[in-house]
Amino acid sequence: MFNLLKRVVLKEKFIDIPKSKIIKTGQTVSRLGFGGYRVVGQNSNHRLSLYKSIQNGINVIDTSTHFEAGKSEEMIGEVMEDVIKRRMKNREEIVVISKAGYVNTDDPSYLDDTRFAKINKKSAHSISTDFLEKEISESLRRLRMKKVDIFMINNPERILKATNKIYSLDRLYKDITAACVFLDEECKKGRIGGYGICSNSMAIPKANDHISLPKILADLPANSRYNLVAIETPLNIFERDVLESNGELHSLADIAKMNDIFLFTNRPLHAIAGGTIHKLVNNKDDIVSEQEILGNLELSFTSLNELENKLSETLGIGFPISTKFVWSNVLAENLARLSKSYFAASHYLEKEVLPSIMRDLKDLSDHNKNTEELDREEKFRVGIWISDYEKQTRCLIQLILSYARVQALQRNDELETLITNFSPSLSESYSPEEGTKFDDMISQYSPLSVKALRIILADQRVGCALIGMRRPEHVKDALLALELHQKEHDNEDIIPSQDVRHIPEISINPVSSYFKKISDAKQLDSEKSEDQENDVFAVPMSDHEESTRPTKKPKKSKGSEQQPSEEKGKQKEIEVKEPADKKPATRKASKTKKDNEEPTVTSNTIPNNTTMPKQLVFPAKPEGTVKFVSWNVSGLKASLKKGFKFYVQAEDPDILCLQETKINEPMYDIVDGEKYKCREWGFEDKKGYGGIAIFSKIEPISKTYGLPTHPKPDITKGRIITLEFPTLYYVACYVPNAGEKLVRLKEKIEWDNAMEKYLRELDAKKPVIWAGDLNVAHKEIDLARPESNSKTAGFTREERQDFEKILNGGEDKFIDTWRHFHPDTKGVYTYYSYRFQARVKGIGWRLDYHVVSERLLDRVVESEMRSECWGASDHIPLVLLLKDDL
Repeated sequence: MFNLLKRVVLKEKFIDIPKSKIIKTGQTVSRLGFGGYRVVGQNSNHRLSLYKSIQNGINVIDTSTHFEAGKSEEMIGEVMEDVIKRRMKNREEIVVISKAGYVNTDDPSYLDDTRFAKINKKSAHSISTDFLEKEISESLRRLRMKKVDIFMINNPERILKATNKIYSLDRLYKDITAACVFLDEECKKGRIGGYGICSNSMAIPKANDHISLPKILADLPANSRYNLVAIETPLNIFERDVLESNGELHSLADIAKMNDIFLFTNRPLHAIAGGTIHKLVNNKDDIVSEQEILGNLELSFTSLNELENKLSETLGIGFPISTKFVWSNVLAENLARLSKSYFAASHYLEKEVLPSIMRDLKDLSDHNKNTEELDREEKFRVGIWISDYEKQTRCLIQLILSYARVQALQRNDELETLITNFSPSLSESYSPEEGTKFDDMISQYSPLSVKALRIILADQRVGCALIGMRRPEHVKDALLALELHQKEHDNEDIIPSQDVRHIPEISINPVSSYFKKISDAKQLDSEKSEDQENDVFAVPMSDHEESTRPTKKPKKSKGSEQQPSEEKGKQKEIEVKEPADKKPATRKASKTKKDNEEPTVTSNTIPNNTTMPKQLVFPAKPEGTVKFVSWNVSGLKASLKKGFKFYVQAEDPDILCLQETKINEPMYDIVDGEKYKCREWGFEDKKGYGGIAIFSKIEPISKTYGLPTHPKPDITKGRIITLEFPTLYYVACYVPNAGEKLVRLKEKIEWDNAMEKYLRELDAKKPVIWAGDLNVAHKEIDLARPESNSKTAGFTREERQDFEKILNGGEDKFIDTWRHFHPDTKGVYTYYSYRFQARVKGIGWRLDYHVVSERLLDRVVESEMRSECWGASDHIPLVLLLKDDL
């Protein structure tokens, strides 16, 4: 320990760094705090960083019972004990935060259903009082303390994701109240100084798992509110919800301030946006040039490809074992995708690809030992090949990750430039001539990180931002950010440049405005490499294509075509999460007009919301009718975050059909279970793809999953569900897309033929309603650009002819109900791409339908689109009213 302490820079500390006061406890704390995530005692850099932080005035240390399975608390406890022993600081000068709720274990057997909400096989969540009591005791033991200053209930909203039980939001609020009342007793015992709630969703009212601070405070007994001293939530230049009202009367930061609740923020340099982690650093240590990495990558791909060819060509290892080793082709073709996110690529390559390769190599080794087909010399050569292949694969993976990191750093350099352009004052820094006392603090390890921290410090509502400082360089950057902020004379805001402040849509708060412009600009910048605007609307983007071309691809060696590349791609399909498409900037839209008018969507009639409006009002359902709603939600989880429930609650359909749910197991609490007794799900075999669901207040006679008339009915179960009622069949459908460049047109035609046969078989028994995303625009009037899309999926001659055949090809006809009531209406569509502001430009497709048997038409009261219900999907909902009981 003494040797480590000698490495701490024992110079005069910074001038008084910016501080805040925790109102309810009276403690004064530094505006930046030490985050204990992923710190362990075995790492000397972690220890040194904590010593350096404490010595230089950072007096907040944040940890959790589950950080590194308790090792974070143990390390902090050891350092704190030593700091106090050496009289570097008194215990009272340091504010220690710990939290509990999350459990991660390799032995889930003790996770009983009564106390724990199981999230997956190895993780669970609990805020039961006996669990919290045990966690506090363990924290105190590991921290070597008698009291934790603030104990946080950790992300209680995660309990709503329980897979082992249905857990409602009402129950969660009751459990939070019970936990707080219990923690009041812990305060009385002196084991904790106060408590708080750490939450990722508290600042986002529209989130499906949002928990409300005002609701929590209202539920607490009056004498308990004093002990709820703090909250903790994310804040960075992308995730700024805590500072914004988000359609509410006040922001979470303002609500906390009004109730004397201290605001801690976390993840200042690890933003989560568009489903991707953005690490806001641009340090250049140990980084080689992009050109050098690309050169090494090409050599590595070539070497691996030659090894794979050698396995079957010269070593005599044939099908099926040789087909497992096709990674040179797979990884080369997906290099561009892998380079988009270092974190996603790292997880995929190190947690999925490498273990899979090692299993296959073991199988090959076992085969080599046990086979009698190879002589001793051949077995020796196979053994050498196995060793070479493992080495070459590991080398290639590290090169791919280096390339992904270089790409991330380049993007962050661009982001730093953007920030500086928006706020030139952020480019200011100290130099030795200005009299700074800490020469070793002048150089910036990551200039982007320093700027990102200064932006957060600029808003005085942020009491303390918790930052991971696992290396001394991180501590330097944090201290420099504090020093530069102090140099700005404690101004409340870093004001963007005059040009930025005059851009339209700038809000009153300069920091909030600044965040918005940075985020929007970065999102726009990330889309520059997409398809050109002229042909971006060529393909309806309901079913996304998987393949991505590499930046550089090695030439194939002779004989490398022994197995088709298509088969290789199927065996080793890459699924790396990428940032979601940018939400559309849109304008207000009118409701669909009736058939005696010919409305065309204009720029001043299109909705501008990017989430579903909260306040939706629809005409009351006429007595004696049944309301059907069909809606492609383009990912149910994403739609829930963007206001799905606002629409469903306002519309209150009797039967709700959803397409493209993109989930592979049922989700609870989607609709009111008391109302919708019948809840049916159809899942694709492929994860996160396709999917359909029906929720019905009316119990059907029978249910059929899939398309029975299809040559391969098993592959259709995630696309179609049929409910039989006394007077009709309801067929909910998500028709496959023919694919980019019509690669699946043959399969689409096969589906269409089976669909026609199935509908006519049902119609021979009783009338049919066929509803859903049918992935075809029937006539030229049904899309914005028919002239340029004749060879585009959804508008090919073959698909349109098939649809026409279903409607009018038999003795008994089917009716497209919306077009029946609106025969000449133009410019009204059900689908608009999220890309390139398709909604703003009125460039869309009518792909969603309510089709009925002709003899059912006299029962149709109304067939409408909810064009105003925009923001929770790239499709809009469709409504069908049918008179009389089903």
